[in-house]
Amino acid sequence: GQLMNIVDTLTNGAKIAETLQRLYVTGFEYPHEEIRAASAYALGHFAVGSMEVFLPQILTRLQETATNEVASSKHTYLLLSSVKEVVRTHQLNGIDLAPSLPLMLPQLFLFLSSKEDGIRSMVAECLGSMICIQPLTVLPKLQELTQTHTTKEVGNNEEQPLQREEDARACWTIATAVKFAISKHSSVSELKGYMPSFLVLLRDGGNDLTTEKDIDLKE
Repeated sequence: GQLMNIVDTLTNGAKIAETLQRLYVTGFEYPHEEIRAASAYALGHFAVGSMEVFLPQILTRLQETATNEVASSKHTYLLLSSVKEVVRTHQLNGIDLAPSLPLMLPQLFLFLSSKEDGIRSMVAECLGSMICIQPLTVLPKLQELTQTHTTKEVGNNEEQPLQREEDARACWTIATAVKFAISKHSSVSELKGYMPSFLVLLRDGGNDLTTEKDIDLKE
């Protein structure tokens, strides 16, 4: 995985890239957690070396797991781990992630309301790192999602309790992402203008998923 950060696999042919990706994804099926984690780590770092080839394929597989998350939660978590390594490597090395954000953000947003705590935590970490890298792109999107999940009309809809749970989980994920960004010393000046929107999470998400304990928005 580390080697692919400096090797342009496109010069070696698409077949080699496809074979290597299949090898890493096959590692997701191993019974040993260490092998699965190593495969996800390597796939993420390999993608950094060839974003055009690997990132779309990772995101396509991630989208496929969203249609049946219960059956695919293990793969979802591992694919998100790969995405996290992509984002983290860009952040640590000062590599521009902006061209890839339009592809990555919609796939991460699919899992804002996941029933799996681990999946939501992984999404929050990815989004938090993205805030640090591209705050002017990510923060408006999270502000919009915050408004979507905290301004629902209360009616007689029988599905309202379920929707409430989904909204609460989404609020928790957004709050945790902001908390992560703050912990990683994201730009205070960039965050400050969005704080009033995120403070709403303390009211609307706090009762169900302890959002208030998961986010500190003090200046």
